[in-house]
Amino acid sequence: MNGLTVYDHALAILAGLVLPLGLALVNRKSRRQAEPLRFDSAQKIALYWSNSLILWILAVATGLVWWLGGRTLHDLGLLAPPRPVGLGLTLGVIFLAVYANDTWLQLATPRRLAETRARWRRNTPFMPRTGLEIRHSLVLVASAAFCEEIVYRGFLIAYCGHFTGPSLAGQCAAIGLPAAVFAVCHFYQGVRAVLKILVLAGFFGAILEVTGSLWIPIVLHFIVDLVGSLLGPRLLQPEKRTAGRIEP
Repeated sequence: MNGLTVYDHALAILAGLVLPLGLALVNRKSRRQAEPLRFDSAQKIALYWSNSLILWILAVATGLVWWLGGRTLHDLGLLAPPRPVGLGLTLGVIFLAVYANDTWLQLATPRRLAETRARWRRNTPFMPRTGLEIRHSLVLVASAAFCEEIVYRGFLIAYCGHFTGPSLAGQCAAIGLPAAVFAVCHFYQGVRAVLKILVLAGFFGAILEVTGSLWIPIVLHFIVDLVGSLLGPRLLQPEKRTAGRIEP
């Protein structure tokens, strides 16, 4: 990363400190409420579009800061991979296998399905539940996959790497610090989700390092968020009560 500018520092403070702290405060306030938050369809759709707008503003700001620093889209990882992608694709396949297995374990038995359903309703009541909500959520799915990878992988890893250096330990730190920040931003989903997202972000950062490109992480990020949206109807629909028992 070329010499840092005041804009780089400002963006790093915004994405790496202000946003995580702001989200933590909002999460703390919501958890103090006796009843979990509830969203109707209109509120969910408005949330999807407003969050997408915020993500795009942050991504455009990142691109502007990158340009003001005299860097190229290639440096940000938005062009064709400059290095062989074999190892990156292997890491991507490993990640998808681990993610698929974890998703299956959450739904494999009635008990686990009930636990997952309760956790989703408590932590992510804004997930889509109907076909209409899913269609609108795709805007946020695509926006998050593209914009968050630009900010939290493309920019923040390069920014941290400027201070940690090119050694193996330095590269691990440059990947790990933004991964931790990114995971904390999702604390509203619960501690278990934070730990999983930390691993996810570590995988994505490693793929960026070995390929020099954001495109594999962007695709993987899109798949993860898309699966989450498609699971919404199964996990958030009310149970059916029949013959004195509850059915999913």
